[in-house]
Amino acid sequence: MLSSFQQDRLPEALSVVEKLGESDKKEILYDMYKRTKISSLLKEAIRIAEKQGDWLFLARGYRELSKTENEVDNLRKAVEFYEKYIEFKNK
Repeated sequence: MLSSFQQDRLPEALSVVEKLGESDKKEILYDMYKRTKISSLLKEAIRIAEKQGDWLFLARGYRELSKTENEVDNLRKAVEFYEKYIEFKNK
């Protein structure tokens, strides 16, 4: 397992992740972010979620990203994606 204490293993872990499907890759990148707090991992997971239209993941991802950068902008995006998720679920 990758942790904040084993960041030297990040390239190895990323090479394994690259071989996965987009959905699995998104979840694993998010998990790796939670363990390491490397924001580029979260941003890549968000990029994948945008391609997939995964509104709930995007809302949660931008909320998490707001903790480290552009707090107001990222919280606005999180709210926007929560609204899209609710709208999608109510159809």
